[in-house]
Amino acid sequence: MNHASVGTEVLLSFIDKIPHAANPLRHVFTYSEDRYGAFLAPEGLLGLIEVASGRTMLGEVNTSEYLRQLSGHQGVWERLAELSTTDPPVLRRIEALYKAGLLRR
Repeated sequence: MNHASVGTEVLLSFIDKIPHAANPLRHVFTYSEDRYGAFLAPEGLLGLIEVASGRTMLGEVNTSEYLRQLSGHQGVWERLAELSTTDPPVLRRIEALYKAGLLRR
């Protein structure tokens, strides 16, 4: 998807000067990279959950409960708050992979 093309790097260098303006573009890059990863390693769901919980807490995470929360967070204010972060929340990343059919519960 040309994440490292000259045009993309020039665009990011200009957008980075405006607070939060590059975040939606970085979200698109993250979702795209997740799709490549899910295609190459479909068993990588635990890796994303590890990103959310931390390696030492991974054994304590109730995976089925975490995945049940996918449909519970969809408010407008939550979506707007996500725009202020450089990386999309892991729950949204997993949800996007499920919607794309790249992961199974």
